[in-house]
Amino acid sequence: MSPSRRIAVLAGPYEPTAEALAVLDLAVALARRGHRIVTAGTEGSLLPAFAAAGPAFPVRPDLLGLPAVAEARERLGEGLPEVLLAAGASLARRAAAIAHGLHVPAVVHVESPRIVAGLASDAVRAVTVPSRAVRDALLFRGVPPGRIRLLPPGIDPSRHPPPPAETPGAPPVLGCLCELRPDAGLGILLEAFPRIRAAAPETHLLVSGFGPREEWVRRRGREAGLSAAITVASPGAAAGAVLQTVSVFVLPATGTGHSRFLLEAMAAGLPAVATGVGGALALLREGETGVFVPPRDPGRLADAVLALLGDPPRRARMGAAARAAAATRPADAAASALETVLEDALRGTDLGTAFVAGNLAEADVVRGLLVAGGVEARIEGEESVAALDGAATGNRGVRILVAAEDLARADAVLREARSEGGAGDEEE
Repeated sequence: MSPSRRIAVLAGPYEPTAEALAVLDLAVALARRGHRIVTAGTEGSLLPAFAAAGPAFPVRPDLLGLPAVAEARERLGEGLPEVLLAAGASLARRAAAIAHGLHVPAVVHVESPRIVAGLASDAVRAVTVPSRAVRDALLFRGVPPGRIRLLPPGIDPSRHPPPPAETPGAPPVLGCLCELRPDAGLGILLEAFPRIRAAAPETHLLVSGFGPREEWVRRRGREAGLSAAITVASPGAAAGAVLQTVSVFVLPATGTGHSRFLLEAMAAGLPAVATGVGGALALLREGETGVFVPPRDPGRLADAVLALLGDPPRRARMGAAARAAAATRPADAAASALETVLEDALRGTDLGTAFVAGNLAEADVVRGLLVAGGVEARIEGEESVAALDGAATGNRGVRILVAAEDLARADAVLREARSEGGAGDEEE
């Protein structure tokens, strides 16, 4: 087990996302392992759940930055955070800005590879991902390969009580817990649902999540004359309670980044019908914990759902197997792997002064040369108009920092650049 660390979690200004659910379980597990956790986020349905890991306090969205860290320092009671953990790439820029200001590393956990802005910042020492599919998508979008670390998905089973016994004759409920965005495959599900209702007229559809397609789902239900049979609602912090009402979980995703919700359903003891996309391939066992269907095929989706609805004993066997499979992925194991990432990130910030530049513009050129030569580097200095103006008065307060073990390599890169007339007159 790694030394106890002071960790500030940025939970974000959003309803539960895949990243927020994952980081929630990681934070609670890290707290159990002796780390000091404090969480900053805006008022939202998931923020109170982080109190299980330590102090969790709301801040205004525009203040989810250094003011939040000032309060984190007070609540930690023994100094500033040593490392930041951000829930999702949408928070990477804020995490990087705070990390730069505090001279601490940031680690960002990413489940969905749609947003990459900020992940290439020097302050973001690691980007953790739950699957090779997410890793490959981030690599395609230009995230530095050495920064991405695979983190086995883990879940806290205490958030999911055992599934209740089915009530004979109760109407079946299909559940889809997801982020309501285009690549969740909701259009395919809504196309399949009338076929399911035609064969099983009492079936109800529960779409639980948030996102830009929430009203679109409701409108599609109205247009199909099925609005009374479709419920759209946010799960809040109670994803486990929502899934307790479901008979079969459906995840018809067409893009990467939704597999966290499949793991939540497995922990709740639900059989699943899912597309073989992204991390789902590593989680679901065909015929044992659920059924795979091809993406964008409403007919096959409807057939698979109806087959499970018509076979309660099979549903029960699959649900029990799914819950057992989720139990083999405890959050503590994921937290242990994350500890290694955090310690690597902390070692990576033990930087030596490699070179001094006259101003920020010059420093940025030098850093660019080092990065092009395969050496990670960051700039330390007053990033202000006054510092930039200082170039005219010979300001020497801007430093280019690299890890101690990379000093020799950085020197070689800049010597080669000098010989070609490209490094200016920086000093060692």
